Amino acid sequence: MCGIIGLSVGNNSTLSNSNIERIFNELLILSETRGKESSGVAIKNCDQKSIGVYKAPIPASQLLKNKDFKNFYKEYAHRSGSHSAVSMIAHARLVTNGSQQNNNNNQPVIKNGFVAVHNGIVVNVDDLWKENPTLNREFELDTEVILALLSKNSNISNYVMGLQQSLHEVYGCVSMGVLFENYNKQFIFTNHGSLYTLRV
Repeated sequence: MCGIIGLSVGNNSTLSNSNIERIFNELLILSETRGKESSGVAIKNCDQKSIGVYKAPIPASQLLKNKDFKNFYKEYAHRSGSHSAVSMIAHARLVTNGSQQNNNNNQPVIKNGFVAVHNGIVVNVDDLWKENPTLNREFELDTEVILALLSKNSNISNYVMGLQQSLHEVYGCVSMGVLFENYNKQFIFTNHGSLYTLRV
């Protein structure tokens, strides 16, 4: 199974940028034991207008050494002051469906204003696509159907209800971290109880 992490730094945190980076890197390296076929990171910083995503078909340890990734991290994760909040999710992939050589199959997955990382398997993925013909399938991995359902079942006033409804339709194990394009919250959740989070 894959490894996922979520890190949320509140707007009153006194942690320095270097300490946040150190904590994040250590967590991502630890998650690599869960999957080495690919890795990826999504960052939402209240100083930025968009969610930054970087992913590649390489292990997390190689990703963290990559010059382009380092530049990406500095651009999106740097906090300009103590009133700047930042949320990060990351993924270390053990391939179950969809080749990692097609970067669209790697995580984080971007769909309909949501960016997510997922550990688990949706066993009724094909049935869900058939039952919801208006949903647009673009990728090979099962994570996409969860975000498609979340988009169908949610509105900006109640993402929690949309998430609950979506998980009700899904059979299988789901542990996820989700960032929202137009909502300044991070969701970290599981339907089987095996999830650890760090908020600093």
